[in-house]
Amino acid sequence: KDPSSPVVCHVTGFFPRDITVIWQKKGVDQNDDEEQGETVPNEDGTFQTTSRLTVKDWQTEDYTCVVQHKSLEEGIVKRVIEREIRRNQDIESE
Repeated sequence: KDPSSPVVCHVTGFFPRDITVIWQKKGVDQNDDEEQGETVPNEDGTFQTTSRLTVKDWQTEDYTCVVQHKSLEEGIVKRVIEREIRRNQDIESE
């Protein structure tokens, strides 16, 4: 919720490796503020990746992470809900 702490979309358990993760704000792609992570293998032969979005002007529930993969009939659209966002200090204390 702070520009120095991007919102992260973590996608895991997909196969084959190729995947598209897109961030949108109110339905508009946010390519300039998006950073795609490396796609890496899981121990079970599937893959995982992350995509980070730097949010300059946080407005509750305006952001979605859209995942497109050949194993899906339709893409997955995950709306960012403020109460589900984990802050860095929450993760570090686990």
